[in-house]
Amino acid sequence: RLGVVSSHGAMTPEMLSAGIREVLERNFTVIPVDLSDPDGKGVPPGIEALLLLGPSQEFDDAARYALDQYLMSGRPLTAALDPRRTNFRSFLSSPGSKALRKQFEAYGVRLGHSFVLDKQNRPVQISQNRGFMTFTNVIPFPLFVVSSDLNAEHPVTRHLDSVTMPFSAPLSTNAASANVSVLMRSSAYSWQRAAWKRGIVHSVNPMQELSPSEQDPAGPFALAMSLEGPFDSFFSGKDAPAKPAIADAGKFLARSVEGARLVMIGTSRLASPEMPVGGAAAAFLLNAVDWMALDEDLIAIRSKTAMHRPLKEIPAKAKALARWIIILLPSFGVAAFGVFRFRRKKRARVRRQALYSSVSQDVVPIT
Repeated sequence: RLGVVSSHGAMTPEMLSAGIREVLERNFTVIPVDLSDPDGKGVPPGIEALLLLGPSQEFDDAARYALDQYLMSGRPLTAALDPRRTNFRSFLSSPGSKALRKQFEAYGVRLGHSFVLDKQNRPVQISQNRGFMTFTNVIPFPLFVVSSDLNAEHPVTRHLDSVTMPFSAPLSTNAASANVSVLMRSSAYSWQRAAWKRGIVHSVNPMQELSPSEQDPAGPFALAMSLEGPFDSFFSGKDAPAKPAIADAGKFLARSVEGARLVMIGTSRLASPEMPVGGAAAAFLLNAVDWMALDEDLIAIRSKTAMHRPLKEIPAKAKALARWIIILLPSFGVAAFGVFRFRRKKRARVRRQALYSSVSQDVVPIT
């Protein structure tokens, strides 16, 4: 029984891409979970794993308490949170929810406030209308990070080559008791724009110039993590929300059991059908669900069908050397071949002249 949070603006099962939804419904009983229920019932006890994908509205204390006590009960959680809200018509980005950010920091993982950009990225198609004509260009988009630095030891990413992470935030950890595994990182050519951290609203238009500056923090950055508890409750030392249904649900759990599982992802866009992220992103999310449910048999089979191997970045000096070789080698080759042909003809001419000279000496003129 897989629960999918359907309140607070999160992605419901109907909003997922068709491939992800089909596999989830085939392998699990998918149940929408409403954490904004006025009766305060929280997460039903029959839910064995929970997905939280891109909530866009603030969680009240009752919803946060229900999420907290679900994790404290030892049941696994995968949370894909977006650091900022993005309007894809205007290409403007604004700050996202802060409530859950503080709650997950209590569990040992911090979500960055801005996006990661990377020179190793997935190009996008951009259509522009000019008069009566429509032009479509394929351009690099650093916000569609292609991560090829995947954890080869973890079951979720062991059989994957690369994953596209659109509009992803960097993750860091302050966990003291949990076992933390970084599942994927951006490349060494990634960065964060310092100006975006200072501004409230900024543009993510792919047609603008997106290149790193000296003030921008350089990567690589962690984009996804898995944590295995125990975790300490966010409400330890705090008053529980005053909702009778939650208070009567059971005894307050201040600490989770050993081995409680949490997967944290820096973007929910990898599950959106609007994002051109490829099959590897869907395989990664489904692998995370299987790992939560302790069902790892299908992970290797699924991952083999989602292969995408990006080209490795070549150093600037090697690029310059290759460029000059390509430019100069054909010219030198033609010149060397010309010199070889010239000398060959010259030697042949000298041999013919020597032969004619020897023949002319042996000829007796007729008188």
